[in-house]
Parts: sequence; C-alpha cells; structure tokens
Amino acid sequence: MKHVPLLIILTVAFPILVSSQKPEPTQKFSERQRTIEKQNQDDLKRSKAVYLVEETASEAVLWDDRQAAVSALTQAADLLWDENLKARVWLTKAWDLIEKIDERENSEELRQIWRGSQRSRLRTIVLNVALKRDSKLADRFLQKLEQSQVDDKAERGAFDDRTARSEQLLRLAMNAIETNPALALNLAERSLGDGISFNLQTVLLRLRQKDVGLANCLFDSALARLVNGPTAFSDHHVLASYLFKPGQVVARLPDGNVTVAVVQTQLPAQSPAEFDPARARSFLIVVHRRLLAEPLPLKEQGQAAGEFILLANSLAQPFQMYAPDLWVGIQARRTQFAAAAPTTGAKPNAEVTDPVREAARNGAPADEVSRLRVDALEKVADKEFNPLARKLRFAEAALATAPKDFERGKGLANRIENDAKLHQQIVAFLYYRAALTCFAENDLEKAEELALKIPSSLERALTLIAVAQKLAVVNPHSGNETWTSGMAHQRAVELLFEADKSLKREDASSNIAKVRLGKTAISHLVDSSQALMDFEQAIAIINRLERFDPTDEGAPRLGIEGFSTTKFTVPRVSFGFGFRNALEPLVTADFDRTAAAIDGLASPSVRGLCRLEAARQILYSIPKISVQEKAARAKLQ
Repeated sequence: MKHVPLLIILTVAFPILVSSQKPEPTQKFSERQRTIEKQNQDDLKRSKAVYLVEETASEAVLWDDRQAAVSALTQAADLLWDENLKARVWLTKAWDLIEKIDERENSEELRQIWRGSQRSRLRTIVLNVALKRDSKLADRFLQKLEQSQVDDKAERGAFDDRTARSEQLLRLAMNAIETNPALALNLAERSLGDGISFNLQTVLLRLRQKDVGLANCLFDSALARLVNGPTAFSDHHVLASYLFKPGQVVARLPDGNVTVAVVQTQLPAQSPAEFDPARARSFLIVVHRRLLAEPLPLKEQGQAAGEFILLANSLAQPFQMYAPDLWVGIQARRTQFAAAAPTTGAKPNAEVTDPVREAARNGAPADEVSRLRVDALEKVADKEFNPLARKLRFAEAALATAPKDFERGKGLANRIENDAKLHQQIVAFLYYRAALTCFAENDLEKAEELALKIPSSLERALTLIAVAQKLAVVNPHSGNETWTSGMAHQRAVELLFEADKSLKREDASSNIAKVRLGKTAISHLVDSSQALMDFEQAIAIINRLERFDPTDEGAPRLGIEGFSTTKFTVPRVSFGFGFRNALEPLVTADFDRTAAAIDGLASPSVRGLCRLEAARQILYSIPKISVQEKAARAKLQ
C-alpha cells in the first residue's frame, strides 16, 4: 500500500513523458522538405524544357523556312550538347542545310560596295557554336567551305572579304576577342592565307583595345603577307586605314567613283601610327616598293591606273610625315599613271558639295560641316522653281540637319508648300530622330520631352517604350540625381500607358509586333499583370503576318517612305524588342502559362524558335544535376 502513491504518480506522468518524447517536425526538417519540393519542381520544369528542345529539333528539318531551321538546329545543339548525343548530328544538319537556302544578296547597285549574303550570316551562327563545343568539327566545316567555294573575285564587292573562308575566320575572331584574345589572333592569322580582307581592320582595332601586343603581332603577319604573297591595292588600303585613319577604308568602284566605308567599332584616341612611328615607316617602305614596281598600265586598263593613284594620294600625307625620303619617287610615278587614268564617274553637284568638301579638307568640326551642307542645300532649294522639285529639295535640306538641330529642320520643313502630309511626316521624323539621339546619350528627360511631341504613331510608341525600359531599371545609387527609383518606376508606368494608346491605332505589321514585344519585356517590372496580356497581343499580331523573324532583338528601323536612307540616320535601340527579352521574365514567373501562350503561334518555325527561347531560360537557370547529386538528394528524401 505504501507504493500506491508512487504508482498513481507514474500512471499520470507516463503519458506526459511519452508524448514529450514523440518526434515533432522541426524547423530544419520543414526547410529540408521545402527544398526537396523545390528541387523536384525544378527537375520537372527542366525536363519539360529539354523535351521542348528535342521536339523542336526533330521538327525543324521539316519546316519550309530553312533559315529558321538552321537557327533552331544550331540552338538545340548548343543547349543540349552535354546531355544529348544527337546534338552533334543537329549541328551538322544545320551546316548542310545552309547550302539549300536560296541566296539573297544586295541589289546590283549595292553589290559594288558589299555583296551581302544570307548564307554567310548563317554559317557564322553555326561556326560559333562549333568552335565553342568542338574545334575539330569547326575545322571540318571550314574545310568544306574551302573546298566548295569558287573563284568569284569578279563579283566581290569593294568591302567584301577575300573569300567565304576568310570572312568566317574573321567573324569568329571578332567573337573570340573578349574572352580569348590569343584564339582571335590565331583565327585572324589563318584568314591571311586567302589575302588581306576588309574586316581585318575591325579585328585589329578591337584586338588593340584588348592587347596592343597581340594587335601588333597580327599587323606584322599581315605586313609579311604584303611582302611575300600576291596582293591587290585594296590590301594596302586596309592596313593604311588601320595605321593612319582608323575606322575609314577607301576603295575605287568599277565606275570610277571613290567610296569610303566606316568601321563600326570603338576607335583609339591615338592612331597606331602616332603610337608606333617605326611600324608605320615599315609599312610605307613595303608600299613604296610595291608602287615603284607596278608596271605602267595600258590605256584600256584605266581601273588599275585609278587604283594606283588612289593609293598614292591617300598615303601622301603619311609618307611626308613618316617617310619623306620615299615620297619623291612615288610622286613622279603618280604623274606617269595619271595619263592612263580615265576621269569617270558621276559628277557631284558642286554647288552643294564644294563648300562641304573644302571645310572637311581643312579639318572643320563635324557640326560645322553639317551646317554648311544644310546651307548649300537650302540655297539650291531657294533657286528651284518647279513646285515638285522645290518641296523635295526643302525636304532633303530639313532631313540633312543635325539630329539635335530639329528647330532648324522644322523651319525648313515649314517651307514645303501644298503638301501637308509630307510636312507632317518630316516634322514628326525630326522629333523622333532627336528623341532617340538624346536617348542614346542617356538624356532621358529630353528624350521623353521630345517623344511626347511626336504625333500618335509607331515612332512615338517605340521611343516611349525605350525610355520606359531605362527608367524602370534606374539604380538610385548609380549617381543619377534626377530620378529616384520610385519616381522612375511611376513615370515608366505612365509612358507605357501613352505608348499603348499609339499602338492600338496601328495596323498589324512586323514592326508593331516587335514594339509589342518591347513593351512586354518591361511590363513585368512595372505591371506584371499586363505582361502576359501584352505577349498574347504580340502573338495575335504575328499570326496575321506572312513572315516574322523571332531572333531579331533590335528595335525596328523607322524612316519616311520615299526617303529610304532616313531610317539609317536614327540611332538604333539595339536590344530589348525581341522574343528573348519578352520571354525571360514571363518564363521565370510562370513557365507553363508562357509555354501555352507560345503554342498559340500559328507558324511552326516561329513557334519552334520561341519554344527554344523559353527552354533556354529554364536550362540556363536550372543546371543539370549530376549522378552524385541525385544520390544525395535521394538520401535526404
């Protein structure tokens, strides 16, 4: 009986003791479970992405659009190279398919300058992936190209590379400069086997920014080619331009006219010749020997004589500066060649060009040369009595004004009589060009101010969206004192609303679709609920078009109908208006809904390329897990 109280206590306490020892989910265990669930979701999402890539690659060979098929097969191979044995097969199919694509070159007039080639662009896409994934495969592709190329020097434009092989080697070199300058040097030197090509100067300039020593090695290799191999005068122009006038290459066309190509790359503050006079003199010694050894041409060989004189004239100042002792002999030889050189080619309007050329020759600033040109054009327009010619002259003068001098441009446009439509088009274009010029200089306030003066149009929408894209990502710690993050965000919302009003008034077109994609790309930052709706509207527009390029990320080039060159005077927004930009935020937010929206695209090729882009976002963000990681994850489960 004396143990009864103890038994009672134990009877009461035992359930409490048992319950206190029962394992309860800890915070650490819950976090582990959430991690496992997240990993499983990622695995499922990645599996769906891999399936999309494999399905698209298998369908691509059946597409009517072979250009899109080459792009799709190349992208699929790159995305799944390490996990699908078919990747190498896909890339080889892409290369072989290029030869079955109908070649589209430039017009006859432009082919004198640059032939242009759709196949060439596609070869570069395939070779870049091959070089990254398997250099031996890239070499095999280049060997095939060398074996198949024909001697088409007669058809080569003034600024085309020597051969299809050298063109590809130089493009590969340009792509390798940033990450592997030594590889870029090797690729560019290999191109010299076919001669000195136009794009060698671009490689030299970009390589110089990265490593002056490597640029000097490449230049010396090219100079050795001039000494030891068969050369044309155009070879000398490429190296002369690099040394003395970086970024500008001159050439003589078959019709006798001289043209200048401007290389689109960052230029050095000091020319290579100024930096290294000894190397400049070595080049001039080689040119001196070449010019003095050139036999006098016959009367019917006027093109050869003209090329001799052009090279001699273009190097007159460098000779007098770096090798004056060599210039006397060339000067005498030039006089002999002048007798055989015909004076052909179109005669420019002296009334317009003479003041401009005189100012440029005397080293006047670019804005002064531009002002003089507008003055000359205005004088010509004032003297024109034919009403049609007169309004076109004033239109030409207005469009020739500097982008920021839109007030003068408006004044000239106001002198266009009896054509309200042309007057309105030019004034709107002047505001559009000025707005994008300010945008390119990162003056967002001025760009917005000018954009809002553009009448409701695609130009207005494009500019407002471009400004909104920058405002939406303003970093308050970046030194921008004008805009705080909150102000910029709110203003971006307002600009997108204004842009949308203009877009709703435009008919379906490829340009409208691209601007819609640009709006989608930024909507997720300012109004995520609107982003998918914008994307679906873009798809609806694309489905009404005969053709659409889903790989182009740049904003459309917009100009004035009848003035074909105007669109090239506007700074281009080079990215932010493609499927890649639109899909990145959408896929991250909701992959399944975005994939379902993509399935609404009617064109098999456009749908396939968009699927690849959506899959890319997943595959890059969710890497493939190793066998060891799978085993470790199984233990946790």
